[in-house]
Amino acid sequence: MTLSDDGVAIYKERMRLAVRRSHAVQAAACVSGALIAWCAAHCALDGRYGQSAICTIMLVLAFATFSYAAREGARARKTLDMLM
Repeated sequence: MTLSDDGVAIYKERMRLAVRRSHAVQAAACVSGALIAWCAAHCALDGRYGQSAICTIMLVLAFATFSYAAREGARARKTLDMLM
């Protein structure tokens, strides 16, 4: 069973969109992670250790989001390379 040319073109475009979306999510995770790290450091220096701990947890979540987006982007790029 083979895919029609239209089907392949649509699938390629969806994979390109997935790659662009993963780049956007990675950029957002980097920016938010930098802001959260600054907030955590600022709170820790002011002696608000509870808020600093919450910011640290949020920083771990930003890292997990970046990691997931990188994995999904790599998977989409690999699929796109196989289609080329």
